[in-house]
Amino acid sequence: SDSEVIVHLLEETYQGDLLDATRKVVGLLDGMYALAVTDGRSVVLARDPIGKKPVYHIENEGVIYFASEKKALWNGKDTPKRLNPGNILHITAEGVTEHEGFVLQMPQIDIVDFRTAVEVYKEALLEAVKKRLTGLKESRIGVIFSGGIDSVLIAKLLQREGKNITCYCTGTTDSGDMVAARSVAEDMGLELKTTIIDEEMVEAILPEIIRSVEESGLLQVEVAIPMYLAARLAAKDNVRVMFTGQAADELFAGYPWYNDVIREAGYLRLHEKLWEDLTFLYTDTLESPFHRAEGPLSGQGCDPDSHAHIPEAQDRRRVRYPPKTGSQTGLCGAGGPALSRFPGQGSRAIRLRHPRDHRKDRRETRAKNRQPSGG
Repeated sequence: SDSEVIVHLLEETYQGDLLDATRKVVGLLDGMYALAVTDGRSVVLARDPIGKKPVYHIENEGVIYFASEKKALWNGKDTPKRLNPGNILHITAEGVTEHEGFVLQMPQIDIVDFRTAVEVYKEALLEAVKKRLTGLKESRIGVIFSGGIDSVLIAKLLQREGKNITCYCTGTTDSGDMVAARSVAEDMGLELKTTIIDEEMVEAILPEIIRSVEESGLLQVEVAIPMYLAARLAAKDNVRVMFTGQAADELFAGYPWYNDVIREAGYLRLHEKLWEDLTFLYTDTLESPFHRAEGPLSGQGCDPDSHAHIPEAQDRRRVRYPPKTGSQTGLCGAGGPALSRFPGQGSRAIRLRHPRDHRKDRRETRAKNRQPSGG
C-alpha cells in the first residue's frame, strides 16, 4: 500500500534523527497524506503541503493527543490546534515543536504564446485526472456538478476515460446553477441527481453540517452546504469517490478582484499574486478565524458551544455584502462570502471580512517593510 511505501522510505533515510528523516521523505511524496511515526524516542506528525489531510493536536496534563478530526479531541477545556499544511510536529520528552517540512516552490513560467499555454494546461489537467483515477476499482464515480466550466470539464474528462459517472447538484428549484446543471447534463448525456433545498431545510441541517465540518464560520458553512448535501445523496447511491472542480478560481484568476491586480500592476505581477493566494488559501479561506458571522446563526446548537463565533473586537475593517436575491439563489457551486437569500426571505445583511481584504492588508504590510527608512 502507499502507507507501506512511506515506512520503507523512512527506513532508508533514518540515521538516528527522526525529524531529519521525515523532512527528507516528505520532499519525495507526491499526493495527499498525514502521517505519524515514532522511533521510540520521539514522535513526528507530518501533513501534506496543500492540507487535504487534516491533523489536530492538544496537550492535556503532559500528554499529547492528536487526531484527524477536532471532535476526537474535544474535552470541554482544550482547544485543538491544527498542524499547518506542509509542517511537521515534533514531540519529544522536552516538549512539542512545529517545524517547516515541505514548501511548494513557485515555478518559473516562460510561456508567452497563448496556444502553447493552452496545450500545456490541457496536458496538466489530463494528467491530474488520470492520476486520481489510478488504482480506483469503483464501478461508479460521483461529480459535484454545477453546470459551470470547472465541473463540466472534470465530468467530460471522466467520460473520456470511460468512467461511469453520476452528477450531483444542490440548489433551489430555479437557481442559475440548477438550471445550468440540468441543461448541460442533458446535452452531455450525464445522469444528474439533485437535492432541492429551501430555508427550512438549511436551518434544519446546519447543526449537522457544522458538526461534520467542525467550523461555524460563515464562508466555510456556505461552501459546505452544497458539498455536504451532494455527498449525502451520493452516499445513498453507494458512491465512495467524488470529483469536484474546486480551486480553479485561484489557479486561473477567476475572482473579479484579480482585475484590480492587472490594472494596478500588470500581467507580469498576476502570476505572483495568484501564487500568493494559493499559498495562503488554507489559512485565508478554509480555516480563517475571520470568517465569522456578526451575531448568532439561525438555530442553536451549531457548534460545540451552541453559538456562533463572534469576531474579535479589534477586527473592525469589514466589507458589507448584500445577500443574493430571488430566484438567482443557487448553492451548487462554492459561491461568494455571503449566505444566499431564499425567495421570500426578508432582507438581512451579512457582514464579514473577505479573504481578498486579508491578502490586500498583507501585501500593503510587505510593501511597507520593503520601503527604506528615512534618515
